[in-house]
Amino acid sequence: MDAMHLTVASMAKPVIAMVHGYAVANGAGLLAAADFAIVAEGTKIGTTASTWGFCAPVPSFPWPMGWEKKKALEMLLSGDMIDAAEAERLGW
Repeated sequence: MDAMHLTVASMAKPVIAMVHGYAVANGAGLLAAADFAIVAEGTKIGTTASTWGFCAPVPSFPWPMGWEKKKALEMLLSGDMIDAAEAERLGW
């Protein structure tokens, strides 16, 4: 599943993510891997595998490159999601 993140990271042209609604699991990973993101107000972002008892770190691999590490780890381990306003506040 990390192949898509590597593909996005290796693209010669900037990758722009446009998100409306939810960016969950690998959707959140793709959002993090993009060079720039446009996220609609009210959008929810998160990795929710831990709420099902799974550990799925793959979507979070791109996060530390552009997102605050502690918040990314908190979201990965808790399964909590944030909204677009919180993502903007964090500088995502």
